[in-house]
Amino acid sequence: MTVVNIRHFGSEYDVYIGRGSKWGNPFSHKSGTLAKHVVKTRKEAIERYREWVLTQPTLLQDILDGELDGKRLGCFCKPYDCHGDVLLELTRNKELVRLSLEKLKQKIAEQKAGRKSSLLTGEGIEPARKFTPVKVERPAAPPQTAAPPQTAAPPQPAQTATAVPPRPQMPARVVPTPPRPPAPQMTQQAPQQPVNTAPVHAAPVARPHAPAVPHLPKMTQAQREAAVGAPANFDMENPHGYVAFGKHDVDKLNWLKEQILQHKIMAFDYETDGDPDDETTDPQDHVLVGVSCTFRTGFAVYLPIAHDNYGANWDKQWLVDNFLKPLLEHPDVYIIAHNIKAEYQWSLLVGIDFFHKAQLRKCMDTMLMVKSVALPETVHLFDGSWEVVVGLKPTVKTILADENGMVHGLIHVDDIKSFKETVGRIEWEEPIPGEFYKSGEKKGQPKTKKMSRSRTFNELPVDKHTIDYAASDSDWALGVFQYYLPICEAAGVMDTLYELDVMRMMVLAEYELAGWHISRDKLLALGDVAQKALYGDPDADTEEAQLGLERLLQLELMALVPDAKRVTAPETGWETIEVPAGKYPMGRGRVSGSRDKQDVFLEIKSPKPFNWGSTQHKQWLFYHILKFPTDGVDRSKSTGLPTTDGETIDRFIKEYEGDSRFMELLKERAKYHKMYSTYVEGLLPFCRVDTDRIHTNLKLVSTWRLSSSKPNLQNIPRPDNDPMGIRSVFVAPHLPPTGELHVPEKRILLPDKTPSTSEPMIVTPDKLNPWTAKTWHFIIGNRLSGHVFYISADYSQIELKVLAWFANERTMIETLANGGDLHSKVAKDVFKLDCEVEQVKERYKPFRYRAKKVNFGLVYGMTEYGLSSDPKMGMTVEQAKQFIEDYMRTYPGVREYANEQIAFARKNGYVTTMFGHRRPVPHINDPNKWVRQKAENICMNTPIQGSAADIMALAMVNLRKEQDRCPALSMHMQIHDELQGQAPVEHAVEAAVFMKEVMERPIDGFSDIMPITADAAVGATWDTALDLQFEPDGTPFVKPKKEKKEATDVTYDMIAPYEHLYKLAGIKIA
Repeated sequence: MTVVNIRHFGSEYDVYIGRGSKWGNPFSHKSGTLAKHVVKTRKEAIERYREWVLTQPTLLQDILDGELDGKRLGCFCKPYDCHGDVLLELTRNKELVRLSLEKLKQKIAEQKAGRKSSLLTGEGIEPARKFTPVKVERPAAPPQTAAPPQTAAPPQPAQTATAVPPRPQMPARVVPTPPRPPAPQMTQQAPQQPVNTAPVHAAPVARPHAPAVPHLPKMTQAQREAAVGAPANFDMENPHGYVAFGKHDVDKLNWLKEQILQHKIMAFDYETDGDPDDETTDPQDHVLVGVSCTFRTGFAVYLPIAHDNYGANWDKQWLVDNFLKPLLEHPDVYIIAHNIKAEYQWSLLVGIDFFHKAQLRKCMDTMLMVKSVALPETVHLFDGSWEVVVGLKPTVKTILADENGMVHGLIHVDDIKSFKETVGRIEWEEPIPGEFYKSGEKKGQPKTKKMSRSRTFNELPVDKHTIDYAASDSDWALGVFQYYLPICEAAGVMDTLYELDVMRMMVLAEYELAGWHISRDKLLALGDVAQKALYGDPDADTEEAQLGLERLLQLELMALVPDAKRVTAPETGWETIEVPAGKYPMGRGRVSGSRDKQDVFLEIKSPKPFNWGSTQHKQWLFYHILKFPTDGVDRSKSTGLPTTDGETIDRFIKEYEGDSRFMELLKERAKYHKMYSTYVEGLLPFCRVDTDRIHTNLKLVSTWRLSSSKPNLQNIPRPDNDPMGIRSVFVAPHLPPTGELHVPEKRILLPDKTPSTSEPMIVTPDKLNPWTAKTWHFIIGNRLSGHVFYISADYSQIELKVLAWFANERTMIETLANGGDLHSKVAKDVFKLDCEVEQVKERYKPFRYRAKKVNFGLVYGMTEYGLSSDPKMGMTVEQAKQFIEDYMRTYPGVREYANEQIAFARKNGYVTTMFGHRRPVPHINDPNKWVRQKAENICMNTPIQGSAADIMALAMVNLRKEQDRCPALSMHMQIHDELQGQAPVEHAVEAAVFMKEVMERPIDGFSDIMPITADAAVGATWDTALDLQFEPDGTPFVKPKKEKKEATDVTYDMIAPYEHLYKLAGIKIA
């Protein structure tokens, strides 16, 4: 029995308990809802509901009758606190419900008898008891006492870290009898962990109310000079609470520095001017506004740096040189942050590099601690998937806040709002050009429109509200660290955290800052190709190319629907068909708020010219006119209507038996439209004008693999699915000998945050931030010609090797260990093909495709339904199911592995990767068959995907730790199983050999079964990079194809423009 958010979980709930149902909460902390009463906070609404429901005899009787027993309750609140939690408590505590119901019946009887109910006076009636669910046992957290002991420093490691730490050791593995394979040991001996010190707590105080953000007028110069930070009565002997130190508080800052050095521990957090409405994620576009830090819980200091209306801002460089850098880079100070990637990035941008602290085990990310142990109370449902909630506030609310919601006795957890709520919005009016009022009092005055934008943090005053928001981050991070430290130690994850995870996040921070260089001209040229293909090229040789795909489709559409009314499309001026108003049946689907399927209809309220950009028009065309089947298609969770997304259209294109000309045009149009909208329009806004680099945002997902966003650089299509050649725009940079870069325009922000342009500028390293300047000097200092090569290395079949290792399937292991083709081997074994394995790819290509689909399908959790949905498989659901059964029978170790993982998850509630990373699967025992099957698929694929990601992460960390061996190599990206970097062409061979050697480094217990192999490639662009090979005498060479037979082939014509660079690199073109 649980409570789920029906927005995220769709129809997978049993009883709707939201407003509108009998279980709905009549109290709400928001106005404009169906609630009858509005209260101040969510907590108050839940408590009032608790009191109210105990006065409802009908509801209490329904609970006693078991109406909610074992049911999944659906509402809109989770993962936040919800009135559904009250229903869960009452369902589990029916004795309380029975007593309450008896007293209600007594009250009713007394009222009927004319006697005053004791319930109304409160005499003889015990208050309702609050039921506390039993939590899973785990090591006790640090006791919360009122005593203020000082936080002890983490002791020194038992062994001093060497320049190149020993490689991971993993016990030898023969048969995978335990559900979880033996995890690789990240170090041979774990140093002593930091001493766990009890957090400091003050006496409980009444819950403070967060003041509203004031709209302060601009300060005068005198007011700015008079502004100070810390209060005059600040107690240095027993510091407590959240305070700000301004530039006049140098003595207090020196005291803070001494305390951190004495305690040898520092939790810190940066505040920036990041705009919540800004889609870019590159921190190089933003400004450091302040920093908070602490050395003990219950106390934190905020140091303002760039607040607009504050006269005591610290000089950033002075604060960095005299306070931040000496502490963060100090080898004895243990540093803590919640999201070390972001804090490390900002440290690099101001010239602070503490990567060596991670190598010394003197750095920890509390976000990773929360994710690593996956406590049940931190796991929530999002968009149909169970995830560990790692945000600081929800973590603190779960583990640190007391029963009254107070944290460290200082502040209520709900008084710290989200960043967007904290900064608020600014509104103003702007005149509308050329429009004036024609009558009334404003006659002749220009018309205006309301505008708004989010404030940035630097625009907030340095008041209690701002200080509490900023300082609580470091205070809470230290509290989370002290709580989770014994839990992580007991779970055995500290070695992995120290030796892999923390350093991986710091490496990702460097990748994000380094960015990926592209050719803006090539990208614009590809966009022009797509636009001409879509809308026509007047200079083309053929009439069809002159018309374009959009116009051709309109002509085919009119022929396809000859009886439709002809109208002119206002956007293009072309003749097209009119979509008539009406109500069109769209099969059966689930509408939001309904569990059962029902007939759904597409309602078009007014006739309009057909528009390919309208979802309604495409639904009308595909499902009403072309009669595409509505069964088995994805549907909107809100309307229940069938979708018209790319995958759905691709499926219809392959299955459609009507006019193939129309469908081929539709396929071509979809291909070019996707390439233009996703890769041209999708990449250009993120390309910096000063460096021509794109900076993405990399983060860990539930499988412990990486995802990329803003923009997504991990969905760049493979060459065989890339009609425009988008990979060709990713080119290695060329730097002139002076290191200057001429930039056509510079983006700036006006006061209203709208972009503008200025005069052309010349950018030199001294004009950039320390990190970018360091990168430029790094390349310029190593260059001889100014030319740079891409260096990439790609793991070979790593996920299949992990699958074979987990399953301990000797046939798979032997094939992969000898460099064989596993897909061909599986096809021969499962389908009993009458040929040698080497002949399968040529003679039985469709069977090899099926084998490949199943091999990778097992890695990604594909079922028989997923296999049968691929037209290339040519299978029904039953045939696909039989194929999987034949596969499992041929390779019984795979089924044994799956059963072991499922059994382990049923017992423990999670599965683990090779290095012990956990993924929770709380729905593994769900009574719903489909939910349970999804959990079983996760048990199957997460250890494989996650372990492959572990191996990749280890390579990334080792490359960073050993970068002194090849200083010419600069890494900038990971894409799936591939690592990418760059190096001056004169050092390209050295860099490629170094990358390959580090990535192929053996892992004991794995590599003794199958070798880890990687293919290194070099080239001037991503699409022309070729595998680097060596002749017997050691001469490096690349071997392009003579002609392009496959989409992935690189021909001599493609690399001919860069032939001189290969000569500079000393690489022969064979």
